[in-house]
Amino acid sequence: MSQVFAYPPMAALRAVEAAVRLESFTAAARELNLTQSAISQAVRQFEDRAGVLLFRRAAGGLRATPEAKTYATTIAAAIAAIRAAGEMLRAQPRPLVVGIVRSLLYNWLTPRLADFVTRHSSIPTSIIGLGRDLDEAERCDVALIIADDGSEPEGAVRFAREELIAVAAPVVAARVGGLLEDRPNADVAFLGNIWPLWRKAAGVGEIRVEGLVKLREISTVLNAVLMGQGVGLIPQKVCGDAMARGELIRVSNITVDRRRSYWLLVSDHPASDVFITWLQSRNAD
Repeated sequence: MSQVFAYPPMAALRAVEAAVRLESFTAAARELNLTQSAISQAVRQFEDRAGVLLFRRAAGGLRATPEAKTYATTIAAAIAAIRAAGEMLRAQPRPLVVGIVRSLLYNWLTPRLADFVTRHSSIPTSIIGLGRDLDEAERCDVALIIADDGSEPEGAVRFAREELIAVAAPVVAARVGGLLEDRPNADVAFLGNIWPLWRKAAGVGEIRVEGLVKLREISTVLNAVLMGQGVGLIPQKVCGDAMARGELIRVSNITVDRRRSYWLLVSDHPASDVFITWLQSRNAD
């Protein structure tokens, strides 16, 4: 079985190509910013692997063989193509990865993203939803998370406070028949697990247990409320658009503050500041 030629690494190929083209180890070393011995070693290892001689000694120095010159011309084109491909790859901007807590992503950011794309169409952007695990934010260039005030990650900047309000679909609001603080035991289902905080703020008695449906995720509570399944305590920023469309009605004047906020974490990605500036411009929406 004939021996398969093992191609040397790219650096060695560049050394061989330069040595053959210039017919000088010294000139090749100068061009590639290497030592003469490094060029000599690359040529010798290539000759040993290929089983051919690239040079013949002649008066005045080395002379590359015709076969070596043909080979060098071929690999010079290949090296140039590989270098050009690498430059093209480096020229492509790395996408800006934006992570945002899912309830805010689905119900606040997504309807506004078209505005960012219109203003900054040259910035490739990837948006991901974040859960409760703050470690997920580490893979993002910009992260909008939610955390208790005082326990936010180092370097985080407050974007907005989480303010919870009681809302219901119009048909459910009609069954409430007014403000919940006046009718805390209205014949509706109370969705979510935050109602004890509202009850304390309202100074009302216990909400009847059979009317309390404990849903953990804000997005789940919001969907259930939109479908007319009951009353929910929803962050105002999450349900604001639905209220503006008339899909939800506020059924209590009480705002629940559980001392949490939305926080921004920012990396050194070149486009991070652009996205943050745009995001802050939409914060009042």
